[in-house]
Amino acid sequence: MTDAEFCERVIAMFGNLIRDAMDALAEVEHSGVAAPGGDVRVQGGVHVPVEERALLATERMRTFPPRVITLARSFRDAPDSKTRSYVTALLEGKSGPALRQQMKIGDTVHARMQKWLLTVVRRAGIVI
Repeated sequence: MTDAEFCERVIAMFGNLIRDAMDALAEVEHSGVAAPGGDVRVQGGVHVPVEERALLATERMRTFPPRVITLARSFRDAPDSKTRSYVTALLEGKSGPALRQQMKIGDTVHARMQKWLLTVVRRAGIVI
């Protein structure tokens, strides 16, 4: 197994954790945007002040390892739509041939995506 294949499998395995970190980052970033009246409607029709939602998201972010937050930021800033699709498939638990089949990409494009992933993971301080 190559480093790139191993890296894909690890990211796929921790997909839910990384997705949760991405969601928390999005909530914090978008805390300045609110529905009319300064509240955000959530499931059940309960109004929650935007500031409270941002605070809860910030507290949630403190529970994640710093490297997961770094990965989440990098994945949210993926350079193009194909790479974002690749990240989405990884976070859904796909890797290797299943990922290539879902994305309908060949070996060359997959190798390019794996190279990008390895760069992002290493930049986050994770040794593969």
